[in-house]
Amino acid sequence: MGGMIAATVIGVFLVPLLFVTVRRIFKGGAARQDASTDTGPEATIHDN
Repeated sequence: MGGMIAATVIGVFLVPLLFVTVRRIFKGGAARQDASTDTGPEATIHDN
């Protein structure tokens, strides 16, 4: 029974806490892009 409680506590509290901590440490800078440098299909539409 103690293992089930420990797994629930880890799953509910520690995993989201670690996720937020890692996101704050690395700031997500490598994956983030400005709208002005977007190279997606919407950014390549040209007027003819």
